[in-house]
Amino acid sequence: MREKNNSLQPGSYVFVRIEEFPAGTSKKLHQQVHGPYRIVSNDGRTFLLTNGEEEFRISSDRITRSPAPQGADQAEPPPEGGPSVMSPTLNAPELP
Repeated sequence: MREKNNSLQPGSYVFVRIEEFPAGTSKKLHQQVHGPYRIVSNDGRTFLLTNGEEEFRISSDRITRSPAPQGADQAEPPPEGGPSVMSPTLNAPELP
């Protein structure tokens, strides 16, 4: 069996895919991932991740590579109570 994400090494950053969304809402309107989180260690199938405050273990099926954040030591913690809605950008060009 080929392991997923076996190229990810400790110190790399990943996003964690969200699998549950509030009932009665479209998942297209919610964030699809949380993160980035830093990899502390892995055993091939699971990864130990940290957000700077706490560590948790997660399956390699739920993660995807991410670029390192600008403040690499400050990863965004997951929101309490589930995923949040992404705010739209307000810098759209004006139409003539």
